[in-house]
Amino acid sequence: MTVTIIMSSMTLLAVGCALGFFLAMRFTKKALRSATHVLRGFEARNFKQRAVVPRSPHLAILLRTLNETAEHLNRHFLSANQEKTRLSRILMSIVEGVLVTDENGVIEFVNPAFSTIFCVEGRCEGKKILECVRIPEVQAVIVSALTQVAPYKQLISFTQGASEKHILAHATPLQGIEEVRGVVVVFSDVTELKKLEVARKEFVANVSHELKTPLTNILGYAETLKGGALQQAKDAKRFLDRIEQNAYRLKSVVEGLLDLAAVEAGRFRLDLKPLALHPFMEEVCAEFDDRCRERGIHLTTAVPVEALVMADASALQRIFSNLLDNAMRYTPHGGSIDVSAKQSGDQWEIAIADTGSGIPADDLPHIFERFYRVDKSHSRDTGGTGLGLAIVKHLVHAMGGEIHAQSEVGQGTVVTLHFS
Repeated sequence: MTVTIIMSSMTLLAVGCALGFFLAMRFTKKALRSATHVLRGFEARNFKQRAVVPRSPHLAILLRTLNETAEHLNRHFLSANQEKTRLSRILMSIVEGVLVTDENGVIEFVNPAFSTIFCVEGRCEGKKILECVRIPEVQAVIVSALTQVAPYKQLISFTQGASEKHILAHATPLQGIEEVRGVVVVFSDVTELKKLEVARKEFVANVSHELKTPLTNILGYAETLKGGALQQAKDAKRFLDRIEQNAYRLKSVVEGLLDLAAVEAGRFRLDLKPLALHPFMEEVCAEFDDRCRERGIHLTTAVPVEALVMADASALQRIFSNLLDNAMRYTPHGGSIDVSAKQSGDQWEIAIADTGSGIPADDLPHIFERFYRVDKSHSRDTGGTGLGLAIVKHLVHAMGGEIHAQSEVGQGTVVTLHFS
């Protein structure tokens, strides 16, 4: 009986061990499969999977550590994605064009500004730069940055349609651990800056010329007077008259520049009020009646009594005085100047038409520019500074109006203004 009990006990122990081993292997396999599933998720950049933690203390520690690692990686992955999205939005919204290539010059990324600057249609990613932008200088910037392994800068100028564009390219190599992994290029459109630079140089040259001429004349006449002409009354008076004329010319240029600077900078104070055009234009034209009669020019006005505009009286006085003065200077004896106004929608259209010499088609688009003269020698002889029409244009725009000119050589000029 003792043997029977011993045998039964051993049998039960064996079955218990087998059952325990079976259950342990089952739970271990389940835990290992769960851990394998989490690890495979890591390969696919899926860090949301979690392993089932078994009761076994040793496996539990391992799988809890794995779950903690997954949680840590998931937080970093979400943070990296948010930063990537933020960076992408910044690159997509900036006005500078951005281009990123790999080490072989194959495009990996371009933003909308790049496509706008170079008028690119369709996707560029996966292509060489010359497949998207057929401008060799752009390719040269990329090659230079890759070969020199250093930042590279170049101004790229090219013709697009009927206009010339100037693009400043800054290229920076993307340095890897051992070698260059690509290049990023930022393109800034500096076309307007180039135009402003040209305008500035022209302005300085024009101002220098306008000031130099009367100053040279004044110095020349003064030296002549000092050299003995002062003793000859007739010559002395003639030279003093010339000095006075040139001094007034200098004064006109300086005042014109100061006025233009004030208008352009918005420092010219305007008091916009409803203004009745009929009595206003009658008063302005009355100031030119005597001068027109002396020159044999017929001046007429036809402004409706009901014409009313929002304007600054002093600014409007300056505008029409300048326009009438120009019309009178270039209208020959026997010609005419007609001032009229008519309603056009919710605006009043005011026209000053003369039968003068007219303006060539090539000059017409430039007449409102500073120091621009159609007939330079005649303008100087009549005292023009080349600033009047520029001031007129800025004053009209400051009051919310528009100004245009139509002309034909030998047939006269019509300057039209629109005011609300």
